[in-house]
Formats: sequence, C-alpha cells, structure tokens
Amino acid sequence: MSYVAPGWRTSLESRISAVGISQNALAALAGLPVNKLSGFFCGIRKLENPELEKLHGILVSCEELAQLADPIPVDFKNLISLRVALDKMKSGELRSVSARHEEVGA
Repeated sequence: MSYVAPGWRTSLESRISAVGISQNALAALAGLPVNKLSGFFCGIRKLENPELEKLHGILVSCEELAQLADPIPVDFKNLISLRVALDKMKSGELRSVSARHEEVGA
C-alpha cells in the first residue's frame, strides 16, 4: 500500500472549495464511504494513491464541467445529473453548454 504525500490533502481541499462540491457528494461520486473521506480530511485516516487519484480526477472533471457550463452554474448537489454530465463529458458527448446559451440569447 502506498499513500500520497500530505500536501495532497490541502490541494484536494482547495479544489473542493473552489468547485463548491460537498465531501458527501465527492465521496458518492468516488464510491468511497463518507466517514473514510471525512477522516482523511481530518487527518485521522489515510487514503491510497488510487483513491486520491480518483478524487483528483473527479474534481478536475467537475472544474472542466463548470467551465463548459459557464456562465450557467452547475448544481453539484444533484448527483444523478452530475454523474450523467460527467459521463457525457468524458465520452465527448458534452463539449459546450455556453455556445447554446449564446445562441438562445441572440
């Protein structure tokens, strides 16, 4: 078992805050128990590299989704829609929302 350096905790916390996603939502998207993720951020539990890389990947995808949707806000609490949007973005089906928004405004 290998673990990511403690500096990753701060990096992930910053991304969580910037994205505006809750630890509960992030845990659900990552398939991790909430208490395990919470314990990691409190400094009482460790996560393995694959778990941390998965969390990082999800947060990066959420950031990309927010950029694609800008200026329309993304609801990171609606996990079903969020999963669908992230899957569509990953498969290339979702490339831009704002282009459609600009067409509607014209």
